[in-house]
Formats: sequence, C-alpha cells, structure tokens
Amino acid sequence: MVAGVALCVAVIGSAILSDRIGRRVVLMAGTIVGPVAGPVAFAILEPGDPGSFVVAMIVLMLAIGIPYGPAAAYLPELFRAKYRYTGAGMAYNLAGIVGGALPLAIADPLLERWGTDGLAYFVTGLAVVSTSCLLALRETRGDVLDADPGPAGRRGDLNAAQRGRLIGAARWRWHHSGAHHIH
Repeated sequence: MVAGVALCVAVIGSAILSDRIGRRVVLMAGTIVGPVAGPVAFAILEPGDPGSFVVAMIVLMLAIGIPYGPAAAYLPELFRAKYRYTGAGMAYNLAGIVGGALPLAIADPLLERWGTDGLAYFVTGLAVVSTSCLLALRETRGDVLDADPGPAGRRGDLNAAQRGRLIGAARWRWHHSGAHHIH
C-alpha cells in the first residue's frame, strides 16, 4: 500500500513538474534514476526484514513513477492530430513489449551467464537506449497542437470572434441555469 502511494506521488509529481520545466527533462531524469534505483533497492533489502522490503519497494515505485507522469502527455504531443491516437498507442505498446516482455524473456539466460550483474547491465542498456531516443526527440511542452478542421458548420470553420461569442453564450446559459449552485 505504501509503495502504491509512492508510485502515485511520483506519477502526479512528475506530471506537474513536466508541465513546468518540460517533458523531456523529466523523462531524462527517469532514465537516470531508473538504473540507479535498482541497485539501491537491492542494497536496502535485508532477508526477512519487512521494513527493508517496504523501503526498497518505495524506491522502485518512485523510479517507475517518474517517467509515467510526463509520458501520458509527451507521447500524444509527438504526433499530428491525424495520427495522434495511433502513434501514441503504438509507441506505448511497443515500448511495453521491448521494456517489459523482452527482459522477462532473457532474464534467465542473463542470470545463468552473468548473475545479477547481467540484469543490471541489461537495465543500463535500456536506459542508454531510452536516453538516446529522448535526445533525438523534440521537447513538446508549450507546443500548440494542430487540430484537424471539422466538417462544414462545426467549430473548425469558426473564426476567433465566432468561437468567443459561442463560448460566451454557453457560459451565460450555464451561469443562468443555476447548475453552478448545486452542491
């Protein structure tokens, strides 16, 4: 439960931070913290000590949560509106396969040949690949996202003054409907 709270704090905190300083910067921090958190967590673990297990899980959940916060905004922002849903979905799922399934498939051979060092080198390798990809991608915080124009007569065909009048009328109707007084 405590580790789950740590994960939530890391996700929410990193999302807020990415809105302020940039998504790439926070994601880059996640690629640095990740490989460090694993050895730190294993160093904290003491066999038979539930307290050390909880602390190690908190460390790992904080490291896992850092990239999740900005990723939800960063991935869709990388694609034009026409491709946004497909692009973000494919990127997220392919990353899940490479970063999630591949380690499970090769963990036993790595352990047999090099012990836990093999796993540590593999995780470090994934972090290097992630960092390289982030360096190749642009920062998206503050970008104005494109929008596909809607069919004739929809919002996409309205100029700024027309949109402003519609928004003003909707606000007036909402304010005078009494809906804002419901508790």
